[in-house]
Amino acid sequence: MFGLSRARQLIGSNFGHRLLALLGKEFRQIRRDRRLQISLIVPPTLQLLLFGFALDATVSNLRLGIVDDSKSLKAGN
Repeated sequence: MFGLSRARQLIGSNFGHRLLALLGKEFRQIRRDRRLQISLIVPPTLQLLLFGFALDATVSNLRLGIVDDSKSLKAGN
């Protein structure tokens, strides 16, 4: 009988071949369709550019408070 590792190898090998075949099919379809190529490239690029300019890394007007539930800090330190 097959051991568990041998069974995993057979399943993984079959899954790997199917996955590669599926990926190949999808890339061939993308390569054939010009509209699909544009729709897969342009929107993410625009989002990266717009979010890069819209988001700012500086923090301002931040209210900060500390809660000491253990009462280990004394006032004035």
